[in-house]
Amino acid sequence: MDEHSVEQAPEEAVVVRRRRRWPRVLSWGLLAFLLLVAAALVILWTQRRPIANDIIARELEKRDVQATYRLDRIGLRTQQISNLVIGDPDNPDLTARFAQVQMRIRWNGQVEVYRIVARGVRLRGRLQNGRVSWGQIDRLLPPPSGKPFRLPDISVDVADATIGLATPFGPLGFAVEGQGNLTGGFSGKLAAASPRLAPGRCELINMRATMAVAVVARQPQVEGPLSAERFICPATKLALQQPRLAASARFSEAFERFQGRGRVAMQSVVAGVNGMAAVGGELTFAGTPTAARGALNIAAREARLSAIAAERTRLQGRYLLNAYKGEMTLVANYAARGADLAPSVLAPVAAALGGMRDTPLEPIAAGLLDALQGATRGMDARGTLRLVNFAGGGAVRIDRADIRSRSGARIAVRGGDGVNYYWPSGRLRLDGMIGALGGGLPTMRLALSQPRTGAPMSGMLQMAPYAVNGARLALAPARFAGLPGGGTRVDTVALLDGPLSGGAVRGLRVPVSGTVGPGGSLAFGRGCVAAGFESLRLGGLQLGRTSLPICATGQAIVFRQPDGALAVRAATRNLALNGRLGRSPFSLRAGTAAMTGSRNFFLDALAVRMGNPEAPILLNASRLNGTFRGSGINGTFTGGDAVIGRVPIRMTEMSGDWRFYRSRLSIDGALTASDMADPPRFYPLRSNDVRFTLAGDDIRANGTLVHPGSGTRVTDVSIRHQLSTGEGQALLDVPNLRFGQALQPEELTRLAQGVVALVQGSISGQGRINWSGDGTVTSTGEFSTNRLDLAAPFGPVTGLKGTIRFSDLLGLETAPGQTLQVATVNPGILVENGVITYQLLPGQLVRIQGGRWPFMGGELILRETVLNLGRPSAKRLTFEVRGLDARQFVDSFGFTELQASGTFDGVLPMIFDENGGRIVGGRLDSRPGGGRLAYNGVVNRANLGTMGNLAFDALRDLRFRSMIIRLDGDLAGEFATRLTIDGVALGETGTAKILRFVTRSLPLKFNVTIRGPFRSLIATAKSMRDPRTLISTTIDRPLEDIPGIVTEVRRREEESTQTQTPVQDVVTPDTSRR
Repeated sequence: MDEHSVEQAPEEAVVVRRRRRWPRVLSWGLLAFLLLVAAALVILWTQRRPIANDIIARELEKRDVQATYRLDRIGLRTQQISNLVIGDPDNPDLTARFAQVQMRIRWNGQVEVYRIVARGVRLRGRLQNGRVSWGQIDRLLPPPSGKPFRLPDISVDVADATIGLATPFGPLGFAVEGQGNLTGGFSGKLAAASPRLAPGRCELINMRATMAVAVVARQPQVEGPLSAERFICPATKLALQQPRLAASARFSEAFERFQGRGRVAMQSVVAGVNGMAAVGGELTFAGTPTAARGALNIAAREARLSAIAAERTRLQGRYLLNAYKGEMTLVANYAARGADLAPSVLAPVAAALGGMRDTPLEPIAAGLLDALQGATRGMDARGTLRLVNFAGGGAVRIDRADIRSRSGARIAVRGGDGVNYYWPSGRLRLDGMIGALGGGLPTMRLALSQPRTGAPMSGMLQMAPYAVNGARLALAPARFAGLPGGGTRVDTVALLDGPLSGGAVRGLRVPVSGTVGPGGSLAFGRGCVAAGFESLRLGGLQLGRTSLPICATGQAIVFRQPDGALAVRAATRNLALNGRLGRSPFSLRAGTAAMTGSRNFFLDALAVRMGNPEAPILLNASRLNGTFRGSGINGTFTGGDAVIGRVPIRMTEMSGDWRFYRSRLSIDGALTASDMADPPRFYPLRSNDVRFTLAGDDIRANGTLVHPGSGTRVTDVSIRHQLSTGEGQALLDVPNLRFGQALQPEELTRLAQGVVALVQGSISGQGRINWSGDGTVTSTGEFSTNRLDLAAPFGPVTGLKGTIRFSDLLGLETAPGQTLQVATVNPGILVENGVITYQLLPGQLVRIQGGRWPFMGGELILRETVLNLGRPSAKRLTFEVRGLDARQFVDSFGFTELQASGTFDGVLPMIFDENGGRIVGGRLDSRPGGGRLAYNGVVNRANLGTMGNLAFDALRDLRFRSMIIRLDGDLAGEFATRLTIDGVALGETGTAKILRFVTRSLPLKFNVTIRGPFRSLIATAKSMRDPRTLISTTIDRPLEDIPGIVTEVRRREEESTQTQTPVQDVVTPDTSRR
């Protein structure tokens, strides 16, 4: 039979014959009627398919429904159709390979469908505005009655049937097979799948379910596994990874509600900053497709509650999940094992406690930090919590907690609203009772009341004395009180024992009274507070009980503006600290001591006295600035001066940097060192590289002293002093002190003034100063020179060489027997290669023990004498002449016209004072045997007269038996030489022969007096023959040392007779008879 067609049967004629009898006729009429009806029924039965097709076609056309089908069977009870397609052929709403409907006629004539059998059904629908649309099938359904949906009382037998449902949440597909009455007794299997379902702010990805389905008492029931790739709510950061639910659930008849229970397993669960991994357990659920609530009892191998991560966790409580809003609420008992607090949570605490480094609180802070870190690792915790997670954040409240850590710490939270943590702001609210003990934590009880986040807190902290590594902190009960405007007032008193920069403080009492406000603002110590300590030890420094009235110089001693930096503004005046440094007294005075910031301070008018009272160390500074930044304490100072023990040197104009770290004080700076003697023996020297250290009771200092004007390096100084004994030493190293144009001895010491000048050369050596605790100061030194050239009152000195060994360097004293080698001395007559033996005596006295020079074939001897260099008195030197060879003496002047012979002995007393040097009563006597004088030069005879010419003619060749030379006068000025010549024998000249004839019976005796500038005459005479010596005195070095200059002296003898008469130089020959 073709689709949409009806077959028609040929008509049959019916012949009715009348009988004459009524009953017979009635019977036959009835029979005929029955036959007619039967015929009609036969006709209808035989034509049922065309009639049905026609009716169906007209009805489909009337309802504008596209459909194709094949009627396989039309009966009174059973109707069967196949190849049914309803809707657009290209995208049909329904297809069925086979469907059979069984009906029955009720006693009231209604036809009732009581069973449907279907195979190969494919149904598509769409959920819109809360109702399902099946496309063109909707036109075949009766209009909505407005009554709640009810399952039809139909027995179904379904196989190979699927339903595809497009919803606003995403596509949903079902596959079902089973049989039974839909109001009760149906059982079968159900498979469901969806790539993505997004009800509200959440979405379910790759959902799969294979479940047994049944209907009991009009309530559909399912049982079996449901799984998905993930369930996520991005707005609230809620995510379930790979959830699996072995569920047993039942639904309401209209499927608007459900309830059930099952076992759940998930790879991970994340709710905001919280999460669990490897989750498994049991739960119950009840609700609607967009919201569910129930009870849970789950465990996780790994879990995180905000910043707490646990190895094992179990939650038992109730939950509410709103898939439409993406919100979750959990109230549960929890049990966690192996829980650790994230280090980031303790980072601010660690930073704050780390700020206590190098303070008395350092061991307390370090011990507390270690205890907190230990207490927050390996925790086993039990308690109750409340958790909410919503769009933009969430919160967790710990109502009750009992925590035990592997470290032995125990922490308990009870009462109030507990501990509340909010994310993502990270704010914390405390309301309740918190107790702690063990594991290195202080035993404490903290009762706090905070009505809301950010609100002021009130309560009280009670803490037992807390001791760690020798430090101890005790707090009076600390009370907290809320203030208007959101602040909290804190009042307590802290009593502290602890280390301080290598030392320790004991009984440090600090009243703590102030406020803490919003934004981290705080203010503690308004006005003045009475702080103090029982004892303070810094290295070798020990201070006794001290009270310190500390006053705020700002709004409070310690304060911070909202979201600002911490500041400290405090000062104390007339600071006085007394104690001992090592075994010696110590005192410190300051006009003002003040804190100018959280880590900065200053002291002015500082005066420190320490060490042995008999030989104290004095340190003063007009201003000392310091800071606690970096390692230790450090800063700068200006206007300083110092004296070390009995060392007679004062250090002034001190300035530089200082640092106190690990019980060690170090100072780097500059100073001026001055002689404390009155009057000072040495002029001030400057050092710009002083290094001073104080460690324990050991003081060390070193630096280089330079001449302030020229910058010439004078000496390297190294000082060491022991405070406990008052003993010390200073080492003065003079590596190469060079004198010349840049520096002269008179610029270093007044003792050189008038003694030496124009010094050229260098000195090196080392001095040592030692002092003891009883005030005794000793000093020694050894200094040498390989060559010094200088100008002395008695003439230029060159080639001075030797070593001086001081037995008292500060007193400038030596042992006897010091020697100096002198290359040349020229008081007018060159003296070479001498040796002087001397001793420096107290009071700036110099004992000349003696001196010897080879001198004109004989010897020049300096006799013993004592010179006073400490005052401007005359200096007397006596030179003894032994064996002077007259010929060498005359030849030393280069006078070839003058010849002499004879040997002389004598003495030359010399006096040197502010007017220069002079010879007083000098005398030279010829030795027995006499000598000879001869002059072959040109004589200016003008104005000499007859007798004068006779005298000069006689002196051209004069022999004598005795000659006495008397010398008196200023070496640099007028000088008188008197010659007494006795036993004269004239030579062979004509004049001599005449005189010898005339005086042959008379003894001859000559008295000759020569007056004039002795040194100038000699120098002038020598310069006339060799001007190089005169030229050398006008330049800074000898001519032969100047590169490129070659000198040659040429002399032309005067042959003619001079006619010029000397004006100033007078030679008076005197002849007399005995």
